[in-house]
Amino acid sequence: MTLEKLLDQVQDKHIILQPRGDCIGTWAPNTCIPLTTRRAIWKHKSELLHRIAQSDIRTCPSRDLHRQYYRYAGQGRFVCGMCALLEKEVTRL
Repeated sequence: MTLEKLLDQVQDKHIILQPRGDCIGTWAPNTCIPLTTRRAIWKHKSELLHRIAQSDIRTCPSRDLHRQYYRYAGQGRFVCGMCALLEKEVTRL
């Protein structure tokens, strides 16, 4: 599965990607995450971790609530300002 297809599936199934060191945890309430999706997350974990660290909107866990915080970061890239704030708070703990 390509990274773009994986990100589409993560958004469609409302899967929350949680960085845990050099791994990624997943959380999807009341949803079974298919094995193919789990394998694709493992395969693309370095790129996903990079995108999460940059607060890329494709990895935003709450598109509807955070949409007002989306901003253009240049070079065709959009970031979620709320995810950036949350990332700072989580890493501080």
